[in-house]
Amino acid sequence: MKHSKTSTGDFERVLILSDLHGPFLDSRCWKIVLNVIGDWKPDTIILNGDVADFSQISRHDRKIRFKGGEYDVPWDLYEEIMFIRHQILDPLRKAAGKAKIIFRKGNHEQRWDDIAASNPGALEEMLVTARRLQSFELPDILQFKKFVITYDPKPIMLLHDLFTVIHGVKTSKMAPRDNLRLFGSGTSGHTHRLGVWTDVMHGKLQGWFESGCLRNIDDVEYLPFGSAPDWGNGFLTLYINKKRFFCNTHMIIGRQCVFNGKTYTA
Repeated sequence: MKHSKTSTGDFERVLILSDLHGPFLDSRCWKIVLNVIGDWKPDTIILNGDVADFSQISRHDRKIRFKGGEYDVPWDLYEEIMFIRHQILDPLRKAAGKAKIIFRKGNHEQRWDDIAASNPGALEEMLVTARRLQSFELPDILQFKKFVITYDPKPIMLLHDLFTVIHGVKTSKMAPRDNLRLFGSGTSGHTHRLGVWTDVMHGKLQGWFESGCLRNIDDVEYLPFGSAPDWGNGFLTLYINKKRFFCNTHMIIGRQCVFNGKTYTA
């Protein structure tokens, strides 16, 4: 998709989001993002991991307070897959138009590939679901071909040899600093925060940008007694070519976001 030289020059316009977490998606934040996509018309959209939650097949130890499992999940694996198809991927493709959509694997999608080796009950549920959907492969299960989505299972993606895209494994508040020192400029999800760390490295300004999350943060299912997490809803936009990039963090606060001078509310 081409954009006029008067507006963005030769920059590719990329929208980056992560951590929707399947049925834990905040539908009002998601509506805002879809409206932004429809108006801004990015060239590329990167789903940078944890679009799914897959709690039903988690390998995590069962340690959450007073819970029989990681937490009580009111839907089965098949229902979550249907939710991702119909409530996330289908409306995203419609809003995106001809934009390229890239789906990258996060630690929650890794649960599918691990086949929950330490959890026999989860393996049984996966087998039942896979038979029902006639495939064990994640791209088939989530119908990437139908929604014209490119699957990138590699842990590290590099845009124009300038900007690193990872889902991330670090969870501390200093993750942006640590990732910048390790990879140079780039982005990660995973922490559900919108942290930014900039520094001059090798004689030029570089930065690391966290993409926040789009899941519900008001009533988190595994935090007891109304505890509030230090998370933030949001997404990133990126202008990038072979020489430089400009990355912007966009916060969604109270289901409201100001983007390009317009207020989006859901």
